[in-house]
Amino acid sequence: MAVKFHEYLLRFWQGQNNKRYHIWLSLGMKTFLLLSAMLLSSIAFTQDNWKISHNDKIKLQASAENTEKNVAQIKNADLAKKNLLQIVYKEITPQEDWKREIIIFDPADNELLRQKGSLLKVQNTSLKNLFKKSKTLVVYTMALPSDPAQAALVRVRRVHLCTLVLK
Repeated sequence: MAVKFHEYLLRFWQGQNNKRYHIWLSLGMKTFLLLSAMLLSSIAFTQDNWKISHNDKIKLQASAENTEKNVAQIKNADLAKKNLLQIVYKEITPQEDWKREIIIFDPADNELLRQKGSLLKVQNTSLKNLFKKSKTLVVYTMALPSDPAQAALVRVRRVHLCTLVLK
């Protein structure tokens, strides 16, 4: 009877160790799957972003629309320099057969300047002329399908990039 009891104890402990081993293996797999899911979700939920620079100095970097926070101030003295305002819009997943435009409006919603593409470059002399009309300029972007038939079906939404304020 003592031999059978000893074999029973050996099998019991061996079973316990195997179960513990499987529990740790299971936790390791769960951790791996959780970290993989977090990484994929962070990649999936990354947003388009944009950068506004003036005279080679970054004035604003953003990835979300916010009319109160996305304000870049430009000094009048900086407009005298021979340089430019540059706005770069970066799409995380570029839409094929869509054309993007970046547009500058005055506060009364009158269009002042429009450039096709995801890059807007405005020389300081032109920017100074735009600021003569208003001390505040609002920059938007929007995208439309290249196909006119499909563009007629799409509701266009302007995305506020920034508000430029002359100091």
